[in-house]
Amino acid sequence: MESVIYIALAIVCLPIWAVVIAERIAIYYVWREFDCHYRTDHRFRGLHGWVVAMLRGRNL
Repeated sequence: MESVIYIALAIVCLPIWAVVIAERIAIYYVWREFDCHYRTDHRFRGLHGWVVAMLRGRNL
């Protein structure tokens, strides 16, 4: 019975980790061009900007 719970947790958590890892990889490759634009453009200050900042370990 416990194995079913662990499998269910893995199925639920796997897409979340996949998104986090994919976004970190994308940020790593895009950040050099995106960084200057991100600091000056307030459209990126929304939720996605906050998520990016959290992933990058920055304080807004």
